[in-house]
Amino acid sequence: MTTNDSPYSFPDKNTKFGMAPGGCKGNFVSLIFLAVFTIAALLLTGCYTEKKAAQQTEKAADEYPGVVGDIARRIFPCITKD
Repeated sequence: MTTNDSPYSFPDKNTKFGMAPGGCKGNFVSLIFLAVFTIAALLLTGCYTEKKAAQQTEKAADEYPGVVGDIARRIFPCITKD
């Protein structure tokens, strides 16, 4: 009986934890690629531009002018000079 036939033998020196040669290198590269792609997608789609904010504010003012007025009054209170 050779050492590779024994159920208690150690993996070959050329393999990592008994896996195929190369170990987890392919999985690690795929994981890094997926992480970079996900971060790039979040950065590109997560932009809230001034133009979009203006469009949404105008739409809200057209549909709910009282709510927009209350919010504007609370955020930007009137300051009077004596």
